Amino acid sequence: MNYLLPFINYVKRCIKMRTHESEMTLQRK
Repeated sequence: MNYLLPFINYVKRCIKMRTHESEMTLQRK
């Protein structure tokens, strides 16, 4: 199970970045 931790962290980071980007675009409009 340990080898899955880095992948999960990577996915979480990607999701966080995506939501941040969408928030930025929403604020621009």
